Amino acid sequence: MTKLKIAFVGLGNQFISDYFHFLKNLPEYIEISALCDINPEKTHLAKQLEVNFYDNYKKMIDNEKIDLLILILPHALYFDIIKYGAQNHIHIFKEKPFATSISEATEFIKLQKIYNIQIHTVMKRRQNPLYKLCKKHLNAIGKIKKIIINHVLNVKDPLLGWRGSFVKAKGGCILDLGYHMIDIINWFFGLPEKIYSKRFIFNPKNCLENTALIFFEYTKNQIEGQLLISREHYKKNEEIIIIGENKTIYLKKNMLSIGNKKYAQSSINDNQNNLTISSLLDFCNSIKNKTSNFTPIDEQLFNVIFIQSCYTSLQTNSCIETNLIYKEPYEQFTTSTI
Repeated sequence: MTKLKIAFVGLGNQFISDYFHFLKNLPEYIEISALCDINPEKTHLAKQLEVNFYDNYKKMIDNEKIDLLILILPHALYFDIIKYGAQNHIHIFKEKPFATSISEATEFIKLQKIYNIQIHTVMKRRQNPLYKLCKKHLNAIGKIKKIIINHVLNVKDPLLGWRGSFVKAKGGCILDLGYHMIDIINWFFGLPEKIYSKRFIFNPKNCLENTALIFFEYTKNQIEGQLLISREHYKKNEEIIIIGENKTIYLKKNMLSIGNKKYAQSSINDNQNNLTISSLLDFCNSIKNKTSNFTPIDEQLFNVIFIQSCYTSLQTNSCIETNLIYKEPYEQFTTSTI
């Protein structure tokens, strides 16, 4: 059996928590080729897995046989590595976001076509059975009137690490934490027609927003929504409320209620690490079997358009029409799905 050879770039905390345990017991069709990190102290991880360690991704790509690169990096570092990997005909599996700007996203789309590779972003909640069930039952609540989403964390020091640096992060909570729920909004309902955002910066030393309130609107269907994102809230919470004419949906990570009917996560493993691995395995199977089971590229582009609309709204203090943010080559796509 020809094995799919994978390699990692970025061996930080997320690599340890989400991936490392999985690499010790790989499926028979996957083989790890090498690990890469600029920190030489990470060498012990490669020794445990009995693979080569590199402190330079170009050397690793040049010296190893690699089919798939898995990237876990600060947002600003992705572009050059993805470009070099694509030029070597290597598929990419990366942590969020898909891209930090529309220009970057369109470049990734070009690379996919030119080198016949796939670039996939981890979107854990699409792997969550309750989120899948929620999407399936959206039509059961009657005409949707309002969407309310809260995704907030209680981070003791939001400026700690690379997320506190604009150079490395390329954006605040909208680009980073917000990507999860922005993807769900686009997956459930399509790209909104209008977006207006406000940010809150409590520390004058930092130009990155740690809290943002985003209003979005599906003009044709007269549906309004709001999304609260924060890394410095008083209590961690993640919830989606969808108000329909007949019923209301309330969704949390481990519980879904549709009207009076409740679905619990008790019989389903809700470990977020497993959702990451599930996404990775789906991607590996699609590559190996040469199937087309990939997230449509326009959906990933829509996430970037949503985010850029938010930042444009912040800069101009105005409501943004998303169809004016980016038109070609996806102007033929219908934004709203509801």
